[in-house]
Amino acid sequence: MDDEAIKEGARRIATALRSPGGQIKLARVVGTHLDWFDLVQQRGLSWDQMIRVLANAGATRENGLPFSRGHLSSTVWRARQERLGMAMVLPQAPSGSAASVASHARSDTRKVRADKTAPETHTDKQPQGNKGDLRDYMRRAAEARRRTAEN
Repeated sequence: MDDEAIKEGARRIATALRSPGGQIKLARVVGTHLDWFDLVQQRGLSWDQMIRVLANAGATRENGLPFSRGHLSSTVWRARQERLGMAMVLPQAPSGSAASVASHARSDTRKVRADKTAPETHTDKQPQGNKGDLRDYMRRAAEARRRTAEN
């Protein structure tokens, strides 16, 4: 991808953000232009560099300021997760085939990713030493809030 292709992609994103009724949400636009983000990252652009390219093309927040690094990176990350989730849910093998049996074994994983629920955590394997410290901290914080509310 050359520099002109990067700039052209940024201009398309900027155009997609604009509508007669106001700015369209970044998440909607990123989802349809995810390939551009993949390519510019493969080219080696950092998030700050992408933000500058987008801002120069006119892709900014509604108030005219550039997108923040956290906003852009998290929006792209979520769009990639949705793309992965859809890719895991969409392919269906004919029932009774070997692929269908293997697919059935992974069906629970697919449902979790498609529903965007967090994976199960194994708290029984986590060290138990810090729970007392955490509870003490929470108790002290609650007491401080009560004292502040009384004053």
